[in-house]
Amino acid sequence: QIDDYAHKAAAVVEAFLPALQAPALAAQLYGRTNRWGKLPVTYYSGKLPWNLTDMAVSTGVGRTYRYYSGTPLYEFGHGLSYTNFSLSCTNTSTARWTSCETTHLGQGARTVSTYTCDVKNLGDMDGDEVVFLYHRPTDSLAARAAHKQTLSLSGGGSSGWSLPKKALVDWQRVHVPAGKKVTVPFAVDAEMLALRGQAGATIKTLHRGEHTIEFSRGHGETQRMTIDVACQ
Repeated sequence: QIDDYAHKAAAVVEAFLPALQAPALAAQLYGRTNRWGKLPVTYYSGKLPWNLTDMAVSTGVGRTYRYYSGTPLYEFGHGLSYTNFSLSCTNTSTARWTSCETTHLGQGARTVSTYTCDVKNLGDMDGDEVVFLYHRPTDSLAARAAHKQTLSLSGGGSSGWSLPKKALVDWQRVHVPAGKKVTVPFAVDAEMLALRGQAGATIKTLHRGEHTIEFSRGHGETQRMTIDVACQ
């Protein structure tokens, strides 16, 4: 299994369907281009900590980056490059978050806080990098939202969900020449911080309390900032 070999190599290439782009893969392996990707899935250890017949994602140790409480072999968003990057993010404007309306997706209040992230290429080869923005609810928010729910299904049985550890709400891919720095803007609005509730997946509510947002490159630096939603 991959656990036995992954850390013995300098890098592992996940090509998925390599026959579709064999010339591009060859150019990458020989260092003639700096094309790469970020993992769209979570790679768990080969020693799976759950029963494969249990398809629930939010119970037990959980599944996917949103719920998994263990240490993944490679996490969602992980991806290397032939160069190295650094990430530094700052808050450029803070809005007063005073509205907590229940809204349909796409119809949320437009309260916005803005941020910028400086992505610096520390190496001598041009490359692209991805900056991920996550919403990470705090424990106090989880308690206030009473988000753990169980619904009865029309065909019998039940389905449940709980508050995710974090959720991807935005991302930006940026090309950075060798030795240069590029600034990437982000805007956080109410819809990004809202949580779905009993009314269904298309209805979300922004809850009062402290929300944490997290900027990441998929590995390496992780920067967290808070937004205090002070509505009634």
